[in-house]
Amino acid sequence: MVVGGSFGLIARHYETRVPALDRFQSEEAFKVGRLVVGRRGLGSVGINFGHYFGGVIDNDVPGTWLRGWTLLYTASDISIMEALGGEEKAAMRSLAYVYHLMELDDRGPCHLDWQSNFAFVRSAVDGRLWAVHWTVNSSNEWVIGAIYVPHPHLDWRANSRVFGG
Repeated sequence: MVVGGSFGLIARHYETRVPALDRFQSEEAFKVGRLVVGRRGLGSVGINFGHYFGGVIDNDVPGTWLRGWTLLYTASDISIMEALGGEEKAAMRSLAYVYHLMELDDRGPCHLDWQSNFAFVRSAVDGRLWAVHWTVNSSNEWVIGAIYVPHPHLDWRANSRVFGG
């Protein structure tokens, strides 16, 4: 199924049910050097991610359907959010879902080859929507960061993966 305007900006490629979680603490989950399911270590955490998402504690994280799309064209945050049904529908409700995707490693939908994976997540620090992005670097480690949206000088490259739930 291709959605997102008349030219089809995104194509859905992934959908799964994520179970509920009693508690998720981002500072523990996204600690540099921590192994994610014993496969890949977390090699780097960006400054923005640390500041705007480092202290997040989510209690009673609801189960959800997590969906992923592949960008068919290079696109801006605004175009992608519009293709996903608007800012509120595009926003992922918890960082726990991002961590879940990383845990799936090669069994899941994330790019593991330097290409971008990202999700729009609202920060409790400033209430703003940020693009939380993660990839695997040349050392075979996860790298995670965040950039505010809409960003006037950044477009997401074709074939990037965007997730929501």
